[in-house]
Amino acid sequence: MSASLEKMVVDAELLRNWAEMLKPIAFSDDDLAVEAIKDVAVGGHFFGAAHTLARYESAFYRPLLSDWSNFENWTDAGARNATVRATGIWKKMLAEYLPPPSSPQSRRPSTPTWLADA
Repeated sequence: MSASLEKMVVDAELLRNWAEMLKPIAFSDDDLAVEAIKDVAVGGHFFGAAHTLARYESAFYRPLLSDWSNFENWTDAGARNATVRATGIWKKMLAEYLPPPSSPQSRRPSTPTWLADA
């Protein structure tokens, strides 16, 4: 058994994948694009349809770690494997981390009161 920050990133990616796969599938007319299908002429395309434009940025799952590039593009970009990408992710998260604000009431004393009185 082993642990690393890279493994935590990989595990987070797997959990995100499962959460996405287990989302309920909606079957409303809007979800099925019934109006868009009616609006697009035979032989036409849906790229310019209002329904497509309203959803294209959020309709697909965007992975945290996985690289969906084809082999040639992946190679040209440096052939960074999952471990290398995971290292970059945790280092970026650590660099951007801001501790939550705390109030005097939420802080624990560094020395227990029973010990401080002794």
